[in-house]
Amino acid sequence: MGRVALTFDDGPDELTPRYLELLDDLGVPATFFVLGDLANKSPEHIREYLRRGQVAGYGYDHQRFTKLSRRKLLDQCKRTDEAIGGQASGTSWVRPPHGSLDSLSLINLRTSGYTVACRRSIRATTPIAIRSRSRSAASRPRAKCSCSTRARSGRSMRCRGSSRRSMAPASSA
Repeated sequence: MGRVALTFDDGPDELTPRYLELLDDLGVPATFFVLGDLANKSPEHIREYLRRGQVAGYGYDHQRFTKLSRRKLLDQCKRTDEAIGGQASGTSWVRPPHGSLDSLSLINLRTSGYTVACRRSIRATTPIAIRSRSRSAASRPRAKCSCSTRARSGRSMRCRGSSRRSMAPASSA
């Protein structure tokens, strides 16, 4: 049977206490991908995240990793890790803001010891909508996700994170 991981991005924010209370009531664990600058502003929320689940980085200030030099990218991740007090697993996990990841960013992160977490958003719950997405997804070319990604063209890639951990070219947004 498949597994589902509940994750929250872009925090902490003013809704953090409500999310945490609801997760407690339901007995559901989650992983929180936080922005370093917000973590520095709300250390009490980070303590509560850590008490209830895992905390990982989402960059320091939400800049696209594909737009950063190696030095700036690693600085973003290091500052975020410092803001959250390190990661309990002992492994530094990071999720690219905007889902934007290219082969160079991925190589820079992996060679620096980071584990890259791709995301998969649930957009529809009706069987018809899911089936429709599955058919259109099957016609797209795929490349492996996570640390084994090797983009031939060097184009920016955005993780779609399906069970096959697939990737599709990023939109030009």
